[in-house]
Amino acid sequence: MDLLVERRDEILTRWLDAAADQPFHRDRSERAVADHIPALFDALARLLSKYSERSENAGVPMDDPDVQAAARSHARVRFEQGFVAPDVTIEFRLLRQELGRAIRRYVSDRSPTGDVIAAELLLHDALDGAVFLALTTLNEHEVARRLAEGALQVSEERFRLLVEAVEDYAICTLAPDGRVSSWNDGAERILGYDRGAIVGQPVALIFIEEDVTDGLPARLLAAAAADGRATANGELRRADGSRVHTDASVAALRDDGGDLVGFAIVLHDVTERRRVEEERAMAAAEREAFFATLGHDLKSPLASASAISQLLRRQARKGVLEPAHLDSRLSSIDAALRRGALRVDELMDLARRVGSDAPVARTEPVDLVALVSGVLDGYRLTNDDHEFVLDAPTGRLVGDWEADQIERSIDNLVSNAVKFSPRGGQISVSVSEKRSSEAHEAVVTISDQGLGVPEDERETIFTRFQRGSNVSDVPGSGLGLWSVRRIVERYKGTLEVESRIGKGSTFTLCLPLAATTH
Repeated sequence: MDLLVERRDEILTRWLDAAADQPFHRDRSERAVADHIPALFDALARLLSKYSERSENAGVPMDDPDVQAAARSHARVRFEQGFVAPDVTIEFRLLRQELGRAIRRYVSDRSPTGDVIAAELLLHDALDGAVFLALTTLNEHEVARRLAEGALQVSEERFRLLVEAVEDYAICTLAPDGRVSSWNDGAERILGYDRGAIVGQPVALIFIEEDVTDGLPARLLAAAAADGRATANGELRRADGSRVHTDASVAALRDDGGDLVGFAIVLHDVTERRRVEEERAMAAAEREAFFATLGHDLKSPLASASAISQLLRRQARKGVLEPAHLDSRLSSIDAALRRGALRVDELMDLARRVGSDAPVARTEPVDLVALVSGVLDGYRLTNDDHEFVLDAPTGRLVGDWEADQIERSIDNLVSNAVKFSPRGGQISVSVSEKRSSEAHEAVVTISDQGLGVPEDERETIFTRFQRGSNVSDVPGSGLGLWSVRRIVERYKGTLEVESRIGKGSTFTLCLPLAATTH
């Protein structure tokens, strides 16, 4: 609400500029003025304030009296100026557009996603009510003209044509028994039924079967007949059987004597809006979970380095620091910080979104055995729960790779083996050379005695942000294996897994030793 008040002049100016560019204003620019739009804007801001304060008198957004009064006044002025229903509808849509742009542009990324979505939904609902009221005002305007001019038939036909011209909203009228008596172009487009197929049919035809069984159509019409108007939102059935999510407003139509002569229904298709809102909410939740787990992954090695440095400081102050232990503990700090740096590299790689066919840079001869041995030494210094065993019969195995990328890949696989072996046990790593008529490869296998991977998920775990369904209670970002496979595929290598639930997993990484990088 504070944001809208602060940006009031900017939003109204942008609205006026957008309205002045519309075809219905081009030949009469002197009429491109705000009229009651500022009052409608202020009413919407007050409505947001009521809901943000959880006011008990907030009411239903579509029925807010201040919003209705401003909408009715604006519509009446426009109709007296010779505008038609689609023109007024467009002006209200432009206001919705400018309000949404202001929220998306100026609301802080730190604001709760749910609050932002709720504010946009509230504004959408209130403006939907304003559109419906404008059309109702048109009806009243035409009835008044009819009584004044004595041209009932001409006015009814004019109103019918105006309603049929509105394509963004499904507008139909019903007989008192709920059968469809008119159906505009917007209803044909949104719901798929043409006039010939739907007129004369019960309106329940467009409702979902379970809603019909539950009596929803009848209850909605009864509520409108009793209170003058009723609103609802939910799914309706299209002619092809698919579903469309709509906001609906139903108004009872009565003659001068007060007798019920039918109903008017205005439907707004909000399917795409809901899809976007759901995607935003999911993206926000995914982003929050990612940064939470990334923070955990970074905090662990940093905490280890901090603990060792504090131990060294205490020993130094007491004068009991043993030179024989200094080198190993400094090496432990270096190993922990190195693992943290590798996690940062992983994040930077994600941010760059480098494709799998990105060129490999800074390649150099790398002794894979020495590299793997160094990674395991780092874990031995900081991990007492697992036994790290290296099997490297060749003693030395050199390939032309980028050392940091290969180290990151091995570290990720060993880190996973540790993480998903909560009971400890042996982490076995082997480095070997494989020759065949088709390939000359370096092969690294990392085996653990941990949780294992469900059989039907052994490929999906290599997808970004995807993790095994049996490890939800173990912190992780779902980036490690995705990152390793991308690195390996740059060298036209492979990464595969074999696993048994509760028995452990073996990851096999193959890197060509011939000049196949690109």
